[in-house]
Amino acid sequence: KELARLFGIREENIPPRLPDFDLYLRRMLSAGALAVGPRAKLLARDILYPRQWGLRPAGPLFRFITAGLLPQALRSGYELRWSVGRERRFSALSLAIRIALPLVPKPIRVVPNARAAERMRR
Repeated sequence: KELARLFGIREENIPPRLPDFDLYLRRMLSAGALAVGPRAKLLARDILYPRQWGLRPAGPLFRFITAGLLPQALRSGYELRWSVGRERRFSALSLAIRIALPLVPKPIRVVPNARAAERMRR
């Protein structure tokens, strides 16, 4: 819900629980209401294929994580490769993060931009 609020989505439009959002997303995808268009591909290019010299080596990791977080329909729209093997690796990575994240100090765990957005909201 916090992320939706940061994007300016009104409270009455935010599904009350994550399963409600998942249902909403599945309905939108099956109805064809969500699709990857040319503008979305252009915007995603900077994340998926970073141009900044220091971020380029992380490009494959960015693509892997992005693909793992997206539903198959959007993954296909962005032309991101996926397979059973990638799904297994993504599940293992997700589990490792869920275990390790609570052990990381909050100033490191929560990125500075997120903290700045939280301060602005208050």
